[in-house]
Amino acid sequence: MKLELSRQMSGQKYTRTNFEEDEMSGAGTPPLGEFTTTVVYKRGSKIFGGRRTVLEGVLLCIVVVTSLVIIILAALLASRDQELQRTSAALTPHTAGPNPSQASDTHTTTQPALTQTEYCLTPACITVSSMLLDSVDASVDPCDDFYRYACGHWVDTHIIPSGHSRWNIFSELRKQNQEVMKRVIEQPINASQSDAEVKA
Repeated sequence: MKLELSRQMSGQKYTRTNFEEDEMSGAGTPPLGEFTTTVVYKRGSKIFGGRRTVLEGVLLCIVVVTSLVIIILAALLASRDQELQRTSAALTPHTAGPNPSQASDTHTTTQPALTQTEYCLTPACITVSSMLLDSVDASVDPCDDFYRYACGHWVDTHIIPSGHSRWNIFSELRKQNQEVMKRVIEQPINASQSDAEVKA
């Protein structure tokens, strides 16, 4: 069938017809070398105006917030650094040499050193320092065995109670807290206690 169609088509005679459009289009063609090139740029969104996509808006907000956080942290760090420098300068004795801007002034000034060192003498501080000093094994060099130096005496004086696989300072504190709670719970109820204390 295909063979018959191709024979019929080849047997037909075609004539060329010229239309007015063909003649006119040929006349208006510029000669070679006179073609002009036109480049069209797609206008995107403006940076500070125009429409933005949702992603651009979110990213812009993130950048602004991050920049503000960095600026605030830098200011806090700078002020803290200045405060530390002021306090360290006030605490340490300071001898100033000649001022480079005033070459004629060659005398030195000395700030008075702090003569009184302040210690914490509250009962809580004294109790904690006593516990720390009781834990230290001063016979051991801390450079050789720091754990034995810091905790050696506590390990020697506090044996592991029966029924426990380990015992440390936290276990000791837990036991002390349980004893305090037991005493509080076993006390008789006072009339001055609140409803919550009575119900507990």
